[in-house]
Amino acid sequence: MRKLSLPRMITMTLLGCLALSACVPSPAGPEPAGELPNISRWPLEIEETFESGAGNGFSLFSESYGQQDQSGGNLCLILTEPQRYNWAVQGDWTDYAVDAVITSLSEGASGGLVYRTAQAEASLYAFEINGQGEYRIARLDPGTPNGLTPAAPGWAPIVDWTKSREIKTGLERNQLTVIAAGEEFWFFINRQPVTSLQDDRLSYGGAGVLVQSGETVPASACFDDFKVFLSLKSH
Repeated sequence: MRKLSLPRMITMTLLGCLALSACVPSPAGPEPAGELPNISRWPLEIEETFESGAGNGFSLFSESYGQQDQSGGNLCLILTEPQRYNWAVQGDWTDYAVDAVITSLSEGASGGLVYRTAQAEASLYAFEINGQGEYRIARLDPGTPNGLTPAAPGWAPIVDWTKSREIKTGLERNQLTVIAAGEEFWFFINRQPVTSLQDDRLSYGGAGVLVQSGETVPASACFDDFKVFLSLKSH
């Protein structure tokens, strides 16, 4: 039997789910996305396995309280202070699909994918999971200067922490996927759709990975098999 590519598998899975009306968020949630684009036609732009010290194209947001390590064949983001976040990204596009595997997540930390990331403004969307089997979708908005203190970005939860049976806890690996087309987004955990939504605040930016620490440090999240499929509109 022919092996399906990741974009084709995701497209077929979500179309079947939508046909059964099983992927529509609850009425209290954000507006669901519309028709899924045919991402099976989107070419592979980036494929990174982080072997032999590769992956140098990623730009780390802050080196003052975090670092990245690629010595073990994974890209690991490490935080040395509590209640902090950090991410590593590359690229600058509009419509694309980003996919990566979280190979490990330290206790008390959360981690996942970021997309539409603007480094200079510290703005992005984040799709992350934690050790309690929950996922969250949030937007980091640029800070608003008040003339007295430096502007600080702030998180705006779009889908707050939500339990998902698709998340494997403990030492298990989890594959996360986000498809972004215009203001519409679709989200997958281990190739199973969990939700879709619309948000028009951020229209372009890089793709990458993120870690957030709780009270316990150091906190870390490690990633492998990072891929970006770029929409034909973005070429």
